[in-house]
Amino acid sequence: MKSLKVVSNYVKLNDSDLNTQASRVLQFMTDNANFPTPVPDMAVYGAAVTDYAQKWEVASKGGSAQDVKLKNESRVVLIDLMKQLAFHVNTVSKGTGSMLESSGFRLIAPDRNIGIPHTPERLRLSDLELSGHMRFDFDAVTDAWEYEYTLSSGVDEGGQLLWGEVQTTTKSRSNELSGLLPGTIYRLRVRARNGRGRSDWSEAVSRMAR
Repeated sequence: MKSLKVVSNYVKLNDSDLNTQASRVLQFMTDNANFPTPVPDMAVYGAAVTDYAQKWEVASKGGSAQDVKLKNESRVVLIDLMKQLAFHVNTVSKGTGSMLESSGFRLIAPDRNIGIPHTPERLRLSDLELSGHMRFDFDAVTDAWEYEYTLSSGVDEGGQLLWGEVQTTTKSRSNELSGLLPGTIYRLRVRARNGRGRSDWSEAVSRMAR
């Protein structure tokens, strides 16, 4: 499965778009629980974003040649810090789409020849040694970046399954479920995701937790 990543090189953005993108990353990455120890530190990155924004504003409003030079120098520093931060995001996220999206960086566009992934097949639930633990496996999907799954342990008044929060995984094998209530029947479904979209949900499988 191809790993999902964020763009790390923003040198081709014009000044206005760079300012917007850099500010977005600052907003999304500040106090982001997914990245508790960002590299570079957000104080350093934030200072570079502010410095560039200020110098770009001066240069764009009829500034002198020296003002333009200072803006360009600040731009180089900011782009380098964005590259470092994007590398950190990619390393920590390990292809997890929800983490990558939470950073504010742009996701790398998928290959145009890639379509929406097909629905995962041969979904299986099995017991693990520990009580309240199960694992699930399914056949890997070509061109999927990650998979989403959700559990159900009950129905509504109309008899429809009540599905829980959607979780993500980058693996098709040995995915562990924990905190299950022994004696309860759980149903699980999975779908594949890439930059083109999401597949349909798989047929649900069920098993009683022990």
